[in-house]
Amino acid sequence: MKRIFDRILDEHPKLYRFLWSARDDFEGTLGFIGGLRSFLLKRKYRKLFRKSSVCLGIDPYDKRCRIEIGKYSYSSGIIGVGWVPAENAEYSIRIGSYTHINSNIKIILSKAHTLYAVSNNMNSLFLDRRGIELYRKRHVEEYGHVDIGNDVWIGDDVTIIGNVKIGDGAVIGAKSVVTHDVEPYSIVGGAPAKLIRYRFDAKLRKELHKIKWWDWSEDKILKNIDLFYDPEKLIKLK
Repeated sequence: MKRIFDRILDEHPKLYRFLWSARDDFEGTLGFIGGLRSFLLKRKYRKLFRKSSVCLGIDPYDKRCRIEIGKYSYSSGIIGVGWVPAENAEYSIRIGSYTHINSNIKIILSKAHTLYAVSNNMNSLFLDRRGIELYRKRHVEEYGHVDIGNDVWIGDDVTIIGNVKIGDGAVIGAKSVVTHDVEPYSIVGGAPAKLIRYRFDAKLRKELHKIKWWDWSEDKILKNIDLFYDPEKLIKLK
């Protein structure tokens, strides 16, 4: 059949050019629709979280997942979210204030596949109407929550697995896979992500966490902006 089709295209170059052009038009249409969806999704997040430019790949009004985003946090593009809403499962994503999230980030709230069933396959044979009902009732959740603190910096291509808390002031290296909690003001990297070092000594980390500068007014931050390059003096502010 393929040979016959190839011969027809060889003998009718106009038909070949028409199909090729139609393919490009179709791909362009899909790209336009995808861009429109992204634009509308970002508008929802801007409306709901006015002082943030973070956008997640799920509807912020979806009641199945509780979303909290602090002020002046930023994401490069839409953060991908992988989740399978199951019965009696709770999901939440919290992102603090002044957190910077780079591009191509994924948050995996739940496993699509479960290790407790006989098969991990999810084709149409297992996911007919009855299969979907069984899956949602019997699906075992191991994840569910992601908590990203204030003043966190996340590099490109990072994957964050659910049931993880990333502490305030932490840095996540590019291409890391975060599977466990990350301590405040620590630098982690790798797959799975492991501690590389701390940004400051223990005493300074404790004092910085105590002052919680991200809760300050904008005026106070601007007034003392030079001290952000001198943490020893910053922690002495009252």
